[in-house]
Amino acid sequence: MQQDTGDIEGDYWSRIVDSKVADDFDDYLKAFPKGRHAPLARLEAKRLRRGDRAGAVVPATPIAASSFTPQVDPTLPIDDAVRATLTDASFQVPDGHGMALEHAGRRVSTVGTVKVPIAMINKMHREVGNLCRLEQQVTAGDTEPFVTTGHGLTWAGLLPLSITSRMASKYAIVNSSYHTTALSHQGGPLFPLVEGAAHAFSLDALSVDSKNVATVVKLELSCRVGASGLASAIIAGTAGEQTELQCRMTYPTYPTLPPQDQVYHWFSEAGCFVQDPSRPL
Repeated sequence: MQQDTGDIEGDYWSRIVDSKVADDFDDYLKAFPKGRHAPLARLEAKRLRRGDRAGAVVPATPIAASSFTPQVDPTLPIDDAVRATLTDASFQVPDGHGMALEHAGRRVSTVGTVKVPIAMINKMHREVGNLCRLEQQVTAGDTEPFVTTGHGLTWAGLLPLSITSRMASKYAIVNSSYHTTALSHQGGPLFPLVEGAAHAFSLDALSVDSKNVATVVKLELSCRVGASGLASAIIAGTAGEQTELQCRMTYPTYPTLPPQDQVYHWFSEAGCFVQDPSRPL
């Protein structure tokens, strides 16, 4: 009787996917050299060997910190109703200490049946009150990449409030804006962050493309608080502590879009969440 090797491979991968030991991914590649997780296994093995510590988040190749300068409206107004909502107790966040953060990394994303390498740079700093300003560059693909740069204001680095973006490829350049018009938080205050606590957010936004076509978009975010530790374990040289937040993003406006799983870290010295560019859940 033949064994179902797909099930065996899936079970094997589930046992090692969170490993911090490069040899575990090497063993997977020996057993399944053409397995469906082989590209990610090679990436993880390389990253773990390049790191100064087990589990370090280190880009597979250097990414220049000054490689992008988003051209956007610097004012980026926030809707008055949203600004009023941000004064609610459930949206209050602890003060940071003015530290600006940059987190760069790579991962492999699956689009349909195609695996696409993604390189991301996130820059974040606390601007005023509970607002954090984001600068981001996302490069998808290698030979004919799509490069998206964005800049704007977020609530605590977690929820987009007013964002302008530009996507460029050999095919076209597309400019767009994203403006949140309604915001809610189900459950008690997010802070203090308690491991295992669940939180849910929802927002309505107006998305306007380069042809001035406006679309109302609804976004829902379900998050669970993870473990805390030293910030330097996530971004080398960073002072203070960090706490992980594991989130799933869904788009009720577009039911055919698959959910997006993302990991964020709250950095105490910055007073902002920063998306981990190399760790989808």
